Amino acid sequence: MIPKDRPRAVVIGSPPMFRGSVHAGRDIELQILKELPGVALFVEKPVATGPGEEIQDVFEIAKVINSSRTICSVAYGYLLFTEFAAYLSDLQIHASLPKSRADNEADHRFK
Repeated sequence: MIPKDRPRAVVIGSPPMFRGSVHAGRDIELQILKELPGVALFVEKPVATGPGEEIQDVFEIAKVINSSRTICSVAYGYLLFTEFAAYLSDLQIHASLPKSRADNEADHRFK
């Protein structure tokens, strides 16, 4: 990857059963930190929903992120993206953004 193609941030929006763990296949945060060091992370909440005995994994990942000095934010992505759309539009950046809440609710109504 050439430097100009390197992402500035990565959005982790996969279901929580695929992230928030140190176990292979569920360690996307660790894989991103390894392959793209220094690239900011945005993690959709909840961070993890694994069994209670794996809760320590989340703290281990937090320690790794903290020690890497990577910017990391955890929040509800839908709200962030809809609010961020105006900013992206002002910058004339074309991005794939989620539908509005009204459109999404209309899609799920029974007719």
